[in-house]
Amino acid sequence: MINIFTKYNPKIGLEVSSHTPKFCLHNIDDPYKKCLKHYSKISESKDEIYLKACPYGFYTFKNNSEIFTSIISSDIKFQNKISKNLKSRGESINDFVILPSSKIKKIIEDTIISTERISVAEDAIHDIRNMMFSVANILERYESYSDVQDIDFKTLLGLSDLMRNRLRIIDDFDSKNGEYVVKHMQYIHPLFHKLKSMMEILCIKKDLSIDLEKNTQYNAYNISEEVFLGIFIIFENAVKHALPKSTIYITFDEFRSVDATYVEIFNESNQIEDDEIDKLINRGYRGKNATAGGTGLGLLKAKKIFENNNIDFSYDVKRNGELRSIFKVNLKFDKNIINK
Repeated sequence: MINIFTKYNPKIGLEVSSHTPKFCLHNIDDPYKKCLKHYSKISESKDEIYLKACPYGFYTFKNNSEIFTSIISSDIKFQNKISKNLKSRGESINDFVILPSSKIKKIIEDTIISTERISVAEDAIHDIRNMMFSVANILERYESYSDVQDIDFKTLLGLSDLMRNRLRIIDDFDSKNGEYVVKHMQYIHPLFHKLKSMMEILCIKKDLSIDLEKNTQYNAYNISEEVFLGIFIIFENAVKHALPKSTIYITFDEFRSVDATYVEIFNESNQIEDDEIDKLINRGYRGKNATAGGTGLGLLKAKKIFENNNIDFSYDVKRNGELRSIFKVNLKFDKNIINK
């Protein structure tokens, strides 16, 4: 998909596209800060949908937390101003896509949904490729065995089930509102237990162990099947980055609050620097001391999955000596999705 939209990110500035005017790139550093004041006003607005012309005639569109800018509309009242500004940087209005002002909102919202669908498909390919490597590793381990009964069929079938679920997520994606809509009542602890059994064979190479707290859970939750994938991603991330001969811990707590159930997954890893902690959620980011490969999609994808199911997701990092850290994922299932 060709990206014709420029985004503004308060932390990094303009995220340029193939259609970002040179005028906008130059004026983001305008000493009078007209652009920055404009973006600041829109960022602080509580309006969920916000469409407004900037001081130079370009439209800015805000959808939730995303800000799209440098949009050229078909409004005649702004085109003369825009043409003059573009000309000052050697460009013409004919070099850019002109959007009907009445359809800007619809076009951008459709683009957001299409981009999300592409992201879902890309992440699915990434995860399925990793699962196929896991299947291959299991088969290689037993390729010299004459008795096929020695193969851990439960693990292979579990990975196969994960791959089917992963593909099903694309089919279940509701293009109308960008949510995964197939939900039903499930108990969480059995999901963790199933994944623990699947992941243990993948822990052999690093001599890892998984300590899953016994089942003290009495609440069921109205969640979609993708939560199984979200938990798998957290498991996979822990296995990838846990130090050899260490333990991955999973705890459940339904007694901390009458309104919620808390799940914590934590492991010991190589040291994570303080300036990296907030970046770990960024798409494509790899830690400085990360020992495992991959594309860095895990935490970001897991976060979206849990948010889609109204599950609070967070993580924190604590130093454990000079060269090690404890990485912990926190999940909270609140009373709004609990069926007692």
